Amino acid sequence: PVKFEKTLKELTSEDKVKISYHISLDAPVTLPGCGELNTSIPARSVIGCLAGNYLRTGNADDKFFDSLFQNGDVCWSALTPVIDGGISDPAPMMLVKLKNDNGRLINSLAQRDVEWKGLKPKTMDGAFASFFTPEDKTKAGFAVAEPAIHTVYHHAVHGTVQDKLSSPDSSEREEKMLYMQDSIDAGMVYGGTVICPKELIKKVLTILSRADLRFGRSRSTQYASCSLKEIVNVEPCREERISTAKGEAVYVILKSDLAIQQEGRYITDADKIRSVLADKLGLKDKIPDGRTDYCRYHTIGGYQSTWKLQKPHVPVVRAGSVYCFEASGESVPSIIRTGGFAQEGFGVCYVMTEEKMQEAVSVREGNIDYIEPKEDCRYTREIYTKLLVSAGLEAMRRYALDYGVRDEKIPVGRLRLMLSQAEDYQDLLRMIGTIKESDISSENENGRKKVSENLVRGIYSHTGKNTLSLKKILGGDDALWKEISSFPEAQDALLESWKVPLEIILHKQHYKKER
Repeated sequence: PVKFEKTLKELTSEDKVKISYHISLDAPVTLPGCGELNTSIPARSVIGCLAGNYLRTGNADDKFFDSLFQNGDVCWSALTPVIDGGISDPAPMMLVKLKNDNGRLINSLAQRDVEWKGLKPKTMDGAFASFFTPEDKTKAGFAVAEPAIHTVYHHAVHGTVQDKLSSPDSSEREEKMLYMQDSIDAGMVYGGTVICPKELIKKVLTILSRADLRFGRSRSTQYASCSLKEIVNVEPCREERISTAKGEAVYVILKSDLAIQQEGRYITDADKIRSVLADKLGLKDKIPDGRTDYCRYHTIGGYQSTWKLQKPHVPVVRAGSVYCFEASGESVPSIIRTGGFAQEGFGVCYVMTEEKMQEAVSVREGNIDYIEPKEDCRYTREIYTKLLVSAGLEAMRRYALDYGVRDEKIPVGRLRLMLSQAEDYQDLLRMIGTIKESDISSENENGRKKVSENLVRGIYSHTGKNTLSLKKILGGDDALWKEISSFPEAQDALLESWKVPLEIILHKQHYKKER
């Protein structure tokens, strides 16, 4: 984007760039995990979606494909809710809700000396937190929110694999199963980041802007549709270091899941994880006296739709886990990246000193950013047009039923035949003009030709006119005509049904003669 051109010019060829972007959930999104519902969109889903879109116009042999999606040159983050304008992370485990204190939120590490442990602290599973610093630089902290979720019930019309077969020789299922699934509500704004080399910036921005974003289950039905809302920022991604005082606590907080592999297997052993993190920080892995770690583990999986196979399940340290170390007095990196699946945004941790943690004492309920779901104007117009056509046809029928025929000497049978063969109103008038009679009355007012012409013109045309008036056969309903006149599609559909009034009137006359 033009607004970031100045930033891009200041970058060197060796610099990496961090691109922040927001998407809107235009439809509910269902993101299954291993026995649980994901409320963030995993980076592997983002990569899969964007790589699929890329391959529609390119191929896997493209020199950029590996760099963008496979070898780790570009790191894609998961997509998480945007809370009060900031891209959030899974809520750190030091943030707790006090069940016996009206659900008050606190930072347990910033309020270690306050008596709150008897108030039933509860971790906030499924919540996300965005760090904020007020303009007056006071009471920095975390804004916490949870995505809105709803349950949808579906009926498996053709049965499922759990249903019984109707017979041994049939593939049809005997029962139709009702099942349910949880989905993230449409309308929320989610955000993520991409870290890439300078030479790939334009490629990444092009991919994001052109991709058909669809995530999760049921992508071909009413779920999964998303769209790029905006590119929020493009900035240099340079290593920053923070100073520490010797002996003070240093906290490592996982922004994303951490997958560590040793000796051919993934580990979640607390001591080994601490050792890996300590090496990245350049610190000892000993826990400071009186401190503790807050960590949890879970299993991630996936599904290979091409081969219809489950991906291997991998045990990982859960995002939001907190590890405490003792500072040596040397500076430490503000962000560390370690472990496997780096291109999928795994292993990103941010570092907070004790001083910074004490400043982040404020924990409040935040608000996830929303946009109004995009109105599909085309679809709405189609539905409204159908309603207008239906109302127009009903008005035609009422007009025909109320129409009074003055002359009963109408050649009903002949007019019905002509009407069935006429291509349009003018063609019908031409056919009526060919009516011939043996006696002189054919040119008189009582002749069949004149009677037929007067009837048809009286139904369809205004006095002195020779053209069909749609407003007239709608019964002169001004309100209905005002609406229909703004919709050419409705007018065309009603003009195709121009025969309806005359058909009804001739039908009435036919049965009137029989009586």
